[in-house]
Amino acid sequence: MKRLICLAALLLILLGTVQAATPAHVVDMAGTFTAQEVSALEDKLAQIYDKYRFDLNIVTTRNSQGKSAARFSEDYYITYKPMAEYPNGALFSFNFDLGEYDEASRGLGRTIFETAGPDELYNVLKPYLPSKNYFGAMQAYANYVERRLNRYSTVNADGSFTLTATERKPTLMEAASEVARQYLIIIAGVGLAIGVGVAFLLKGKLQIAKPQYDATRYTSANSLKLRDSSDLFLYQTVTRTRIQENKSSGGGGGARFGGGGGGSHGHRGGKL
Repeated sequence: MKRLICLAALLLILLGTVQAATPAHVVDMAGTFTAQEVSALEDKLAQIYDKYRFDLNIVTTRNSQGKSAARFSEDYYITYKPMAEYPNGALFSFNFDLGEYDEASRGLGRTIFETAGPDELYNVLKPYLPSKNYFGAMQAYANYVERRLNRYSTVNADGSFTLTATERKPTLMEAASEVARQYLIIIAGVGLAIGVGVAFLLKGKLQIAKPQYDATRYTSANSLKLRDSSDLFLYQTVTRTRIQENKSSGGGGGARFGGGGGGSHGHRGGKL
Protein backbone atom coordinates (compact mmCIF):
# COMPACT_ATOMS: atom_id res chain seq x y z
CA MET A 1 0.00 0.00 0.00
CA LYS A 2 2.80 2.37 0.96
CA ARG A 3 4.56 1.53 -2.30
CA LEU A 4 1.45 2.46 -4.30
CA ILE A 5 1.12 5.77 -2.45
CA CYS A 6 4.80 6.57 -3.03
CA LEU A 7 4.51 5.64 -6.70
CA ALA A 8 1.43 7.86 -7.15
CA ALA A 9 3.18 10.76 -5.43
CA LEU A 10 6.24 10.29 -7.66
CA LEU A 11 4.07 10.31 -10.79
CA LEU A 12 2.38 13.53 -9.69
CA ILE A 13 5.75 15.17 -9.07
CA LEU A 14 7.03 14.06 -12.48
CA LEU A 15 3.84 15.28 -14.17
CA GLY A 16 4.14 18.66 -12.47
CA THR A 17 7.79 18.89 -13.55
CA VAL A 18 6.91 18.15 -17.17
CA GLN A 19 4.10 20.71 -17.17
CA ALA A 20 6.34 23.34 -15.59
CA ALA A 21 9.02 22.66 -18.21
CA THR A 22 6.58 23.19 -21.09
CA PRO A 23 7.04 26.76 -22.41
CA ALA A 24 3.96 28.94 -22.26
CA HIS A 25 2.17 29.93 -25.44
CA VAL A 26 1.15 33.33 -24.01
CA VAL A 27 3.75 35.71 -22.53
CA ASP A 28 2.05 38.95 -21.48
CA MET A 29 4.99 41.14 -20.45
CA ALA A 30 2.98 44.32 -21.14
CA GLY A 31 0.14 43.35 -18.76
CA THR A 32 -2.39 43.55 -21.58
CA PHE A 33 -4.67 40.69 -20.50
CA THR A 34 -6.31 39.64 -17.26
CA ALA A 35 -5.33 36.34 -15.65
CA GLN A 36 -8.56 34.78 -16.93
CA GLU A 37 -7.87 36.02 -20.47
CA VAL A 38 -4.33 34.64 -20.41
CA SER A 39 -5.68 31.28 -19.25
CA ALA A 40 -8.33 31.23 -21.99
CA LEU A 41 -5.80 32.07 -24.71
CA GLU A 42 -3.30 29.56 -23.32
CA ASP A 43 -5.92 26.79 -23.43
CA LYS A 44 -6.87 27.69 -27.01
CA LEU A 45 -3.28 27.72 -28.29
CA ALA A 46 -2.51 24.47 -26.45
CA GLN A 47 -5.49 22.85 -28.19
CA ILE A 48 -4.18 24.01 -31.56
CA TYR A 49 -0.76 22.53 -30.78
CA ASP A 50 -2.22 19.21 -29.64
CA LYS A 51 -4.40 18.95 -32.75
CA TYR A 52 -2.05 20.15 -35.50
CA ARG A 53 1.39 20.10 -33.81
CA PHE A 54 1.58 23.76 -34.74
CA ASP A 55 3.26 26.02 -32.17
CA LEU A 56 1.24 29.26 -31.97
CA ASN A 57 2.38 31.96 -29.52
CA ILE A 58 1.33 35.43 -28.35
CA VAL A 59 3.81 37.88 -26.80
CA THR A 60 3.20 41.45 -25.61
CA THR A 61 5.87 43.98 -24.65
CA ARG A 62 6.48 47.66 -23.99
CA ASN A 63 10.23 47.27 -24.47
CA SER A 64 11.30 46.07 -27.91
CA GLN A 65 14.95 46.54 -26.90
CA GLY A 66 15.71 48.92 -29.75
CA LYS A 67 14.58 46.40 -32.38
CA SER A 68 11.89 46.56 -35.01
CA ALA A 69 8.73 44.58 -34.29
CA ALA A 70 9.74 41.98 -36.87
CA ARG A 71 13.23 41.60 -35.44
CA PHE A 72 11.92 41.42 -31.88
CA SER A 73 9.37 38.69 -32.62
CA GLU A 74 11.84 36.60 -34.63
CA ASP A 75 14.66 36.86 -32.08
CA TYR A 76 12.29 36.12 -29.19
CA TYR A 77 10.88 33.10 -30.99
CA ILE A 78 14.31 31.67 -31.85
CA THR A 79 15.59 32.19 -28.29
CA TYR A 80 12.68 30.64 -26.37
CA LYS A 81 11.29 28.22 -28.96
CA PRO A 82 14.20 26.74 -30.97
CA MET A 83 13.31 25.68 -34.50
CA ALA A 84 14.74 22.21 -33.93
CA GLU A 85 12.08 21.58 -31.27
CA TYR A 86 9.24 23.58 -32.81
CA PRO A 87 9.74 23.45 -36.60
CA ASN A 88 6.25 24.61 -37.55
CA GLY A 89 4.68 27.59 -35.84
CA ALA A 90 4.10 31.32 -35.55
CA LEU A 91 4.61 34.01 -32.92
CA PHE A 92 2.39 37.09 -32.79
CA SER A 93 3.79 40.09 -30.92
CA PHE A 94 2.18 43.33 -29.72
CA ASN A 95 5.00 45.90 -29.54
CA PHE A 96 3.22 48.72 -27.73
CA ASP A 97 6.30 50.94 -27.43
CA LEU A 98 6.52 50.93 -31.23
CA GLY A 99 2.76 51.01 -31.82
CA GLU A 100 3.09 47.95 -34.06
CA TYR A 101 2.27 44.26 -34.25
CA ASP A 102 4.09 41.47 -36.06
CA GLU A 103 3.65 37.80 -36.90
CA ALA A 104 6.80 35.70 -37.29
CA SER A 105 6.10 32.34 -38.94
CA ARG A 106 8.37 29.36 -39.51
CA GLY A 107 8.32 26.05 -41.38
CA LEU A 108 4.90 25.21 -42.78
CA GLY A 109 3.58 28.26 -40.92
CA ARG A 110 5.53 30.45 -43.31
CA THR A 111 3.88 28.76 -46.29
CA ILE A 112 0.40 28.93 -44.77
CA PHE A 113 0.45 32.50 -43.41
CA GLU A 114 3.14 34.68 -45.00
CA THR A 115 1.83 33.90 -48.48
CA ALA A 116 -1.66 35.02 -47.40
CA GLY A 117 -0.38 38.59 -47.12
CA PRO A 118 -0.61 41.34 -44.47
CA ASP A 119 -4.03 42.56 -45.61
CA GLU A 120 -5.65 39.28 -44.62
CA LEU A 121 -4.14 39.53 -41.13
CA TYR A 122 -5.21 43.15 -40.81
CA ASN A 123 -8.80 42.29 -41.74
CA VAL A 124 -8.86 39.75 -38.90
CA LEU A 125 -7.69 42.34 -36.35
CA LYS A 126 -9.46 45.42 -37.77
CA PRO A 127 -12.73 45.10 -35.79
CA TYR A 128 -10.84 45.07 -32.46
CA LEU A 129 -7.76 47.31 -32.69
CA PRO A 130 -9.51 50.74 -32.77
CA SER A 131 -11.22 49.99 -29.44
CA LYS A 132 -8.02 48.42 -28.04
CA ASN A 133 -9.83 45.13 -27.49
CA TYR A 134 -6.63 43.10 -27.71
CA PHE A 135 -8.12 40.00 -26.10
CA GLY A 136 -10.91 39.94 -28.69
CA ALA A 137 -8.30 40.45 -31.41
CA MET A 138 -6.29 37.47 -30.21
CA GLN A 139 -9.37 35.28 -29.94
CA ALA A 140 -10.24 36.15 -33.55
CA TYR A 141 -6.61 35.58 -34.58
CA ALA A 142 -6.46 32.13 -32.95
CA ASN A 143 -9.71 31.11 -34.66
CA TYR A 144 -8.36 32.41 -37.98
CA VAL A 145 -5.15 30.39 -37.55
CA GLU A 146 -7.13 27.27 -36.76
CA ARG A 147 -9.25 27.67 -39.90
CA ARG A 148 -6.14 28.08 -42.05
CA LEU A 149 -4.45 25.06 -40.49
CA ASN A 150 -7.53 22.97 -41.12
CA ARG A 151 -7.40 23.90 -44.81
CA TYR A 152 -3.75 22.83 -45.00
CA SER A 153 -4.12 19.49 -43.22
CA THR A 154 -5.20 15.96 -43.96
CA VAL A 155 -7.08 13.65 -41.62
CA ASN A 156 -5.42 10.36 -40.78
CA ALA A 157 -7.14 7.03 -40.21
CA ASP A 158 -6.89 7.46 -36.44
CA GLY A 159 -8.54 10.88 -36.60
CA SER A 160 -5.33 12.88 -36.11
CA PHE A 161 -4.28 15.73 -38.42
CA THR A 162 -1.13 16.14 -40.50
CA LEU A 163 -0.12 19.57 -41.80
CA THR A 164 0.89 19.86 -45.46
CA ALA A 165 2.16 22.62 -47.74
CA THR A 166 -0.84 22.32 -50.04
CA GLU A 167 -4.20 23.96 -49.45
CA ARG A 168 -7.12 21.65 -50.04
CA LYS A 169 -10.35 22.79 -51.62
CA PRO A 170 -12.98 23.92 -49.09
CA THR A 171 -16.05 21.83 -48.50
CA LEU A 172 -19.45 23.27 -49.36
CA MET A 173 -20.10 24.01 -45.68
CA GLU A 174 -16.72 25.74 -45.28
CA ALA A 175 -17.27 27.84 -48.39
CA ALA A 176 -20.72 28.93 -47.21
CA SER A 177 -19.37 29.78 -43.77
CA GLU A 178 -16.54 31.85 -45.26
CA VAL A 179 -18.93 33.81 -47.50
CA ALA A 180 -21.26 34.45 -44.57
CA ARG A 181 -18.32 35.65 -42.46
CA GLN A 182 -17.05 38.03 -45.16
CA TYR A 183 -20.44 39.54 -45.90
CA LEU A 184 -21.85 39.51 -42.37
CA ILE A 185 -21.75 43.31 -42.07
CA ILE A 186 -23.48 43.76 -45.43
CA ILE A 187 -26.14 41.21 -44.53
CA ALA A 188 -26.70 42.87 -41.16
CA GLY A 189 -26.96 46.29 -42.84
CA VAL A 190 -29.51 45.06 -45.35
CA GLY A 191 -31.54 43.45 -42.58
CA LEU A 192 -31.47 46.68 -40.56
CA ALA A 193 -32.59 48.73 -43.58
CA ILE A 194 -35.49 46.36 -44.22
CA GLY A 195 -36.49 46.50 -40.56
CA VAL A 196 -36.45 50.32 -40.50
CA GLY A 197 -38.49 50.44 -43.72
CA VAL A 198 -41.12 48.12 -42.31
CA ALA A 199 -41.28 50.13 -39.08
CA PHE A 200 -41.92 53.39 -40.96
CA LEU A 201 -44.55 51.68 -43.10
CA LEU A 202 -46.42 50.45 -40.04
CA LYS A 203 -46.08 53.81 -38.34
CA GLY A 204 -47.74 55.53 -41.30
CA LYS A 205 -50.80 53.34 -40.87
CA LEU A 206 -51.24 54.08 -37.19
CA GLN A 207 -53.72 56.62 -35.84
CA ILE A 208 -51.49 58.60 -33.53
CA ALA A 209 -51.77 62.01 -31.94
CA LYS A 210 -50.31 64.92 -33.87
CA PRO A 211 -47.54 66.91 -32.17
CA GLN A 212 -48.44 70.33 -30.71
CA TYR A 213 -45.95 73.16 -30.60
CA ASP A 214 -47.56 75.08 -27.73
CA ALA A 215 -50.10 74.54 -24.93
CA THR A 216 -52.80 76.98 -26.10
CA ARG A 217 -55.39 74.29 -26.63
CA TYR A 218 -54.97 73.10 -23.04
CA THR A 219 -55.42 76.49 -21.35
CA SER A 220 -58.07 79.21 -21.09
CA ALA A 221 -57.28 82.73 -22.19
CA ASN A 222 -55.88 84.97 -19.40
CA SER A 223 -56.21 82.18 -16.84
CA LEU A 224 -52.50 82.21 -15.99
CA LYS A 225 -50.71 85.25 -14.55
CA LEU A 226 -46.96 84.83 -14.07
CA ARG A 227 -45.46 86.95 -11.30
CA ASP A 228 -41.95 85.52 -10.95
CA SER A 229 -39.67 83.61 -13.25
CA SER A 230 -36.30 81.90 -12.85
CA ASP A 231 -34.02 79.51 -14.75
CA LEU A 232 -33.40 76.07 -13.29
CA PHE A 233 -30.69 73.96 -14.95
CA LEU A 234 -31.24 70.27 -14.48
CA TYR A 235 -28.11 69.06 -16.31
CA GLN A 236 -24.54 70.15 -16.76
CA THR A 237 -21.84 69.07 -19.17
CA VAL A 238 -18.35 68.30 -17.86
CA THR A 239 -15.49 67.78 -20.31
CA ARG A 240 -12.41 65.88 -19.18
CA THR A 241 -9.20 65.53 -21.20
CA ARG A 242 -7.08 62.49 -20.47
CA ILE A 243 -3.35 63.06 -19.97
CA GLN A 244 -1.60 60.75 -22.41
CA GLU A 245 1.02 58.42 -20.99
CA ASN A 246 4.52 58.56 -22.38
CA LYS A 247 5.27 55.01 -23.52
CA SER A 248 8.45 55.73 -25.42
CA SER A 249 10.72 54.59 -22.61
CA GLY A 250 8.88 51.28 -22.18
CA GLY A 251 8.34 49.11 -19.17
CA GLY A 252 9.19 45.40 -18.68
CA GLY A 253 10.27 43.23 -21.52
CA GLY A 254 12.35 40.78 -19.56
CA ALA A 255 15.94 39.78 -20.16
CA ARG A 256 17.65 40.72 -23.37
CA PHE A 257 17.86 38.09 -26.03
CA GLY A 258 19.63 37.89 -29.33
CA GLY A 259 18.93 35.90 -32.38
CA GLY A 260 19.87 36.81 -35.83
CA GLY A 261 17.31 34.69 -37.59
CA GLY A 262 18.78 35.64 -40.94
CA GLY A 263 15.46 35.51 -42.74
CA SER A 264 14.52 32.09 -41.38
CA HIS A 265 11.03 33.38 -40.55
CA GLY A 266 8.27 34.97 -42.59
CA HIS A 267 6.63 38.17 -41.39
CA ARG A 268 3.33 40.02 -41.56
CA GLY A 269 2.65 43.13 -39.50
CA GLY A 270 1.17 46.58 -39.23
CA LYS A 271 0.40 49.59 -37.03
CA LEU A 272 -1.76 49.50 -33.90
